[in-house]
Amino acid sequence: MVLKAASKTDMRGILRERILRRLLQPEPNKRRPRSLYEIAKDADVAYSWAYEIMKDAEKLHAAKGSRVTRPDRLYSYWLRHHVPPLFSDYQVPDPAKLLTETDLPYAVTTYGADQAIQRYLFPRRYDVCIMEGDASAWHNEILRGGFVGGGNLRLLLRDEDILKTGERHRGLRIVCLPQLILDLIVEGGVCTEAARLLYRRIYDADPPVHWP
Repeated sequence: MVLKAASKTDMRGILRERILRRLLQPEPNKRRPRSLYEIAKDADVAYSWAYEIMKDAEKLHAAKGSRVTRPDRLYSYWLRHHVPPLFSDYQVPDPAKLLTETDLPYAVTTYGADQAIQRYLFPRRYDVCIMEGDASAWHNEILRGGFVGGGNLRLLLRDEDILKTGERHRGLRIVCLPQLILDLIVEGGVCTEAARLLYRRIYDADPPVHWP
């Protein structure tokens, strides 16, 4: 399996992203926001680390207590500290069919996830988040009918928390909505507009004119 390194693994960055993923998730109960203790426990990080991230958010006037008041500012913070994953490219006959039939854990992001949620982007590529320990199994399963090399499916080695916080739409397992917005912005191009549409949908507010 050939992996293209985008950056070295940054454990501090990965833990930061676990907290941000939860802070930016729309609150099911607006009367009682989740406490920072609850967020830290669910993210499996030390409370002190969650507290540090929240202090950063408060300095940016993006949050008050454990409630996010300006998600746009918190996304800008996340983009500055984002940890790019390692990845490997493949070409398969029908990536959607492969994903709906596999027993291996995964979570789709960018084009494929957008197609499952709001059908704005053409699914030119399926970016599939997997755990490092499953990389060989995925490689072998893909090669039963596919090929290695730039194509319509990309495996991304990511923190298992991305799979833990994922959702299911139209038969596909996808990343949580804050993660999808972040990944769409990072992808750039037409994906940025898809991120803006999704932002309006879940926060009922206009996103920034330009993402950093």
